[in-house]
Amino acid sequence: MRRIWVLLTVIITLGMVVGCRPKPPAAPASDAPGAGQPQPAPTEAPAAMRVNGETISLAVFENRVSQFQQVKVSALNGAQAQVSGAELAQIKQQVLDGFVEQVIISQEAEKRGLIVSEMETDRAIADMKQSQTEAGFAEWLKLNNFTEADLQQTLRAQMVAAAVFEAVSAEAPTTAEQVHVRHILVADPAVAQDVLTQLQNGASFAELAQQYSQDAATRQNSGDLGWFPRNVQVLPPSVEAVAFSLAAGETSSVLNSDMGYHIIKVERREMNHPLTPEYRRILQNIAFNEWLAQKRAAAQVEWFIN
Repeated sequence: MRRIWVLLTVIITLGMVVGCRPKPPAAPASDAPGAGQPQPAPTEAPAAMRVNGETISLAVFENRVSQFQQVKVSALNGAQAQVSGAELAQIKQQVLDGFVEQVIISQEAEKRGLIVSEMETDRAIADMKQSQTEAGFAEWLKLNNFTEADLQQTLRAQMVAAAVFEAVSAEAPTTAEQVHVRHILVADPAVAQDVLTQLQNGASFAELAQQYSQDAATRQNSGDLGWFPRNVQVLPPSVEAVAFSLAAGETSSVLNSDMGYHIIKVERREMNHPLTPEYRRILQNIAFNEWLAQKRAAAQVEWFIN
């Protein structure tokens, strides 16, 4: 997934915000003390934000910020006792943004009828407990400022997010326009130009790749990058664009990027070449990110904190 749904992903579930939308009190029986007298209105818990009608309480927000602070301090390994003001502001923004995305995902799951049962989360927690001692598990919860109920809600949100990801990205294609490319990468532009001249004079691209390329991952394989679609970061974007502009059998000029100086040759290209599972997963991530960005842009978000 574009998003790595780590354990401390900011989550929002109905169970976490029940206090934000209290049920109205039941009407008193006619013989109950005070029957017929005006009843006090329910007090609504202070809110941090509202997303598409879902309210996130200030208490839930502050608890999640505290959890992120704890993780940040733990990661510092004693370098400093607490996060700085700037770091705290960044954490708060990350938590707010995370709640927006998690509400969107939670609502999409509800719309699609995607449900994670308590049995599934209980099983996941049981698996975690089996991998360590009871004392170690309790210490882990304490270190991350978690209760077991917090952990169960977090795991449920992760599972729901995974289910929504699979549903949203299920229509990602299994084939795509792809090119089969070889490349030579060097650090010196003069060397790159010399290699290009040799290629123009009929030298073998595969042999020159083995002789000159500084890409250790492909040099012994004659610079072969294999088949790949767009946007999978096999090559820097500017070099990838050239690869998809060349016809089969064509060789590029010297191309500069942050990695160095490239010469590429397109061996073959196909409009509907089968995607490997790895590349299809990347395209699924892209599709999910685009979907989430569209939902985020259309979301109705109200902030109640500075």
